[in-house]
Amino acid sequence: MQFSIVIPLYNKEPYIQRALDSVLVQTVQDFEIVIVDDGSTDGGADLARRYTDSRIRLIQQTNAGVSAARNRGVAEAKADLVAFLDADDEWDNNFLEQISFLIDTYPAAGLFAASYRMFSGIDTQYPKIKNLSIPIGGHGILEKYLAIMLGHAPFFSSSVVCSKEILQKIGGFPVGITHGEDLDTWLRIYLHSTLAFIYSHPVVYFTGSPARAAYGWIHETDFAPTQTAKKFLDSGSGTPELIADLYEYIAYYELQIAKSQVFYGMHKQARAHLLGIKKTRLYRHEKILWIFWTFMPHFITRMAFRLKAFFRQSEH
Repeated sequence: MQFSIVIPLYNKEPYIQRALDSVLVQTVQDFEIVIVDDGSTDGGADLARRYTDSRIRLIQQTNAGVSAARNRGVAEAKADLVAFLDADDEWDNNFLEQISFLIDTYPAAGLFAASYRMFSGIDTQYPKIKNLSIPIGGHGILEKYLAIMLGHAPFFSSSVVCSKEILQKIGGFPVGITHGEDLDTWLRIYLHSTLAFIYSHPVVYFTGSPARAAYGWIHETDFAPTQTAKKFLDSGSGTPELIADLYEYIAYYELQIAKSQVFYGMHKQARAHLLGIKKTRLYRHEKILWIFWTFMPHFITRMAFRLKAFFRQSEH
């Protein structure tokens, strides 16, 4: 068996059939599907039970969050390679074929991923990925992964396949985290291994799904990827280039957290995040600007956010 496909399921009844069907029509058929029902209260698990394909296994557990569901799926996986598919996303029929090509081409990598397209139910968008040297249609190792992550991520959980060995080595997905648990996992893999990537968009991320978690503003004060990056810096490991990239990576996400907190009126907390940003070349001016906004009354900052959103919308 080449792949174990882990599908965490929590109240995704309207979408699980679409996800499963997209797996069953893959041009590569050497797989099993491990559905982990994380305490759903709808009929999604019942829909999954209707499939008679012997490669599909349904595991049910008390609700513990998406990271715990993915970790359970990894633990139950029989294959050495684990693919992840969220229950409200879908693959093109050649996704596993493209990943198999990456595995053959870059066998030493710990993670294999493809780009994706976003579909709102009306139109399709392709994320603009910064600092990516691989052209559309190309493939390679993501040498500058941290710099690439200073914007739209090049891949997401439903377009990733990892070796079970590397997932176990890094301790799996962090449990109890509601934002950034997947980004934290990819970062920890990057710090231990290499990431192979193909720029071909064979995965659909459905942005219009009402059951999908919101990934707009970051509300958490402890964002898992930045904590992992800080711990790595404290360890004294890494090349000077990696260390510099980690500082910029931390600054980028600390800024996102601070912006969120300013938006919600948490100016004191935002200021603490901004003052905690160290050694950034790319974001030092933006950091000063946002420190200024933390001293403004909330109604003024809220109005500024709304005006910015209005002008951005009028540009499209």
